[in-house]
Amino acid sequence: KDWQTKPDIAIGSALVAGTVEGDEKSDAVLSVLVDESQKAYLKIGETVFVEVPYYQTSIIKVHSEDNGEDFVRILNPVTRVTPFPGNIIHRQFDAVRMIIIAGTLVDDESNPIADSFFETGNEPAYTGGAGDFIIEMPVTAQGREFKFIANGRICSFFANPDRDSLIFEAGNIKCQPGAADALYLIRKNHDLTRLDSE
Repeated sequence: KDWQTKPDIAIGSALVAGTVEGDEKSDAVLSVLVDESQKAYLKIGETVFVEVPYYQTSIIKVHSEDNGEDFVRILNPVTRVTPFPGNIIHRQFDAVRMIIIAGTLVDDESNPIADSFFETGNEPAYTGGAGDFIIEMPVTAQGREFKFIANGRICSFFANPDRDSLIFEAGNIKCQPGAADALYLIRKNHDLTRLDSE
């Protein structure tokens, strides 16, 4: 993040300064590609400079390497830049930790919502015969409130897993009937926060 240390720009070239923000406790190593060619590595909280051609559009992509126990997803992994000679273009990428959430969706009478599709704002998900599910979701270091929709019901809970754990046991998640305007707002928020799958 120290802009005083930016490299000199070679004549006839341009630079992209890529920063990854997120949970800086993570040791995840991220890879920076320019037009599918590996150019640099960085960790969350760091900035790297990569050279790009000018007067043409380049595709910059950041993705997680094989990080062992650190399971990280980049929310906005791809950007495009078209620089002029001598330009330094800054792009920020946001990283979140992925966790496995296991739980059971139940209605307001504690009956399981079995064999049902439900909306998470991420990937499509389904409950089993006892209302049980296991899904993968992004979470910040401070935890996250989740609002799922199952059969017109709103299923809310807060997940704050231990930093060293990849699995969060949510238990029974009570799903209350949702008014049309509340369902609309949740779906709209899902659309805004859905992960870029590129």
